[in-house]
Amino acid sequence: MYKFLYPITLLPVALAMSCTGEKDNVTHIQIDPETVTTLTADTADMIRLQASDSSMLHTIDRLEIVGDTLYINSRELVRKFSAADGRFLGNLTTQGNGPGEYVSLTNFWKSADGLHLQDYDQRKIIDFTPDGRFAGERLPSTDDKSLPNYFAELPGDSGYIALNTWFGGTAPSNPFASIYDKDLRFRADVPGRDVTCGSYLTDRAYTDRQGGRLLLWEALRDTLYSVDASGFHPIYRVDFGKKYNLPHDIQANPDMTDRSIAVYNNGNPLPYATQIRLYQTDGHGNLYFSYLLGGDYYIARYNEATALSDVFHFQSPAEGMKQYSFFHIDGDNLYIQFADEDHPDENPLLYRTTLSSLQ
Repeated sequence: MYKFLYPITLLPVALAMSCTGEKDNVTHIQIDPETVTTLTADTADMIRLQASDSSMLHTIDRLEIVGDTLYINSRELVRKFSAADGRFLGNLTTQGNGPGEYVSLTNFWKSADGLHLQDYDQRKIIDFTPDGRFAGERLPSTDDKSLPNYFAELPGDSGYIALNTWFGGTAPSNPFASIYDKDLRFRADVPGRDVTCGSYLTDRAYTDRQGGRLLLWEALRDTLYSVDASGFHPIYRVDFGKKYNLPHDIQANPDMTDRSIAVYNNGNPLPYATQIRLYQTDGHGNLYFSYLLGGDYYIARYNEATALSDVFHFQSPAEGMKQYSFFHIDGDNLYIQFADEDHPDENPLLYRTTLSSLQ
């Protein structure tokens, strides 16, 4: 029924950066795809998300956890499930034009104040208390060159970086990102990059609060950036070695859709390590991300102090259970999406383990 694939959206909104020579000057994260630690995903630690006509999921795009409740963003939905047994607890809100309702969902996140939805069509942020009660709406102020489709909180509660909509060449310049203050008032465009295509990832940025930085990435490219008011700063390039690196000529294409077509024209399973995404940190100097190689998904860990890396793959003893791309770090807890491929009409599962168990 549902196939859990790379969550790419094709809309008049964008995430695209040019591929430049700056990559050669950044630190390489050396990953050896042939050295992998395989761990058993015990079925007793699987959360099977209840499947019914009202609770079905497509992909898992984002996950936020408040107490014993899992808030799962799946395309245009945010559903609630019990973290204890996967029972469906209802939707966070509904689609519509009323207070607390949304038309098109482009971001969902948790802050110290509660939960937040970004409705692109209605140009608003919808706020909820930590326990999911509607708390109000905010309307960002914008300028005539930038229209935000994805807000990401800056560290230190200092405001937001907004990733902007692609105008298709109708504007004299189309800044890739802009700075907004805590009250969502436009302050300035981030210099250095323009939006160049109308495709984007559902996951595009990560607020590393303990590291004091906002991390940014893009589909089918290997460079991780930090971004602030002064510009875009490449900090890491993921290097799988000559055998497995995605060719530079594919990465250099400014349009994400064209990169996707070029990658999948290379066959299935792909001969390269691709779909590097979901960068997250653990507060202990480690950076994590997932990638796809040979039809399987992996989670990589890179220690920023020692420059040492590990790769993990999770296998379930249950027939048909397979690890997928999505994962989420919540304190020491690690949640990984699995699918029961023998029962494609069921919802995905979440395997719950701990970061401290990854040895």
